[in-house]
Amino acid sequence: AVLTTILAIVIASGVRAPGLVASVWLVPFVLAVSFGLAIPSMPEHYGCGDERDALANTRTVRSNALFRFVLWNNNFHAEHHLYPAVPWHNQPKLHAYLAAGGRHRHLETSYAVWHARMARSLWRERAHAPSATAAAATPPPSS
Repeated sequence: AVLTTILAIVIASGVRAPGLVASVWLVPFVLAVSFGLAIPSMPEHYGCGDERDALANTRTVRSNALFRFVLWNNNFHAEHHLYPAVPWHNQPKLHAYLAAGGRHRHLETSYAVWHARMARSLWRERAHAPSATAAAATPPPSS
């Protein structure tokens, strides 16, 4: 009932003042979803293997209490994939159990650390890659 009421208000507002709805609600929503989901979502699988083992193809990120709350403990992503029926509030216990056995293959200390490491890696890759200008200026080898 609440969701229906909210949807009705948004639709009615969109009919009466579409520019206002777009600038006050739609644009901030799209930006929040775009950036808000990218920060926690990228580390979850990027750079992990592609095998079927959940501990090999998924990363767990230890995070602060605020992030854990906002993400409903989804930062324990390997645990979530390994045992999807475990409720969000028991994910920290499952993480502790798996960590005690040394079972994690991909474990990160925080989202900030992962993104900083990724940025450094991309920067190094870019610095060592031949530039497109130099490649275009270099004549092909003679046969």
